[in-house]
Amino acid sequence: MKLFVVLNDGIRSCYAKPSNIQDLTELRTGPLLMKQITLHIEQSGLDFAQAKRIAEQRALDADENAMLLAWSSRDQGKVSPEVQECTGDQPGWRAYAESHGGNIEIDINDGDYVFIYATVNGD
Repeated sequence: MKLFVVLNDGIRSCYAKPSNIQDLTELRTGPLLMKQITLHIEQSGLDFAQAKRIAEQRALDADENAMLLAWSSRDQGKVSPEVQECTGDQPGWRAYAESHGGNIEIDINDGDYVFIYATVNGD
């Protein structure tokens, strides 16, 4: 089985599909040219460490030098970095990532876990 990634410009890529991920992952460009990868993991008891490993692999697929800048874990009620900035309508951790070159956001299970990475090549 394959997992299809659909880009805004209509280009389609194909990846091998792990059995616990639903059939479609959508890749789109956000307002600040941040690519957003949305994953739906069908795994009971998915924890932060497992979600982080999945996100890291996706980021490394985009760029072998991808670096995690920020994350949010809804079930733990935690974010990193804990930044109290005057950011208007977005949380400080997200503003931090965007202002430090974050260009890939990986959202797992509709915001249960969100990871923002910076990549060297801008993918």
